[in-house]
Amino acid sequence: MLLVQRKNTLRKVMSSDVIRQLVKYFIIGGLAAVTNLSMFYVLAYILNLYYLVSAAIGFVSGAVLNYTLNRKYTFKNTYRNKTKQFTVFLIVASTSLIWNELLIYFFVEYIALSKMIAAVLSVGIVFLWSFAMHKIITFGMMK
Repeated sequence: MLLVQRKNTLRKVMSSDVIRQLVKYFIIGGLAAVTNLSMFYVLAYILNLYYLVSAAIGFVSGAVLNYTLNRKYTFKNTYRNKTKQFTVFLIVASTSLIWNELLIYFFVEYIALSKMIAAVLSVGIVFLWSFAMHKIITFGMMK
């Protein structure tokens, strides 16, 4: 019985709708990542702002784009109170930001990767966490 329930859960998670959403989230996430990393590059390398501050500003700029496009195209969410939903989005995104900052710090300070490579790796790692949390919380619970 438990095995059947797990198979049904796996089928639901891997349904074509979820795969379609994941692909859209990946494309939009790519645009948000380019925004994030471009902002990071300009702030950290051109303006010489501290790399963790640059990463936070880049992350927030990517997150705003991410919310706007995913709300409309990926999750087709029609929740009317956009202010409340965006607040929830920012709370969820904050957990991703914390992961992002910790990973960048770890990669730069302990593994001695360049700041840019650390930022790229962190964005990639945080991607799946972010998708799951926004699907379940931001756009799933707030319909």
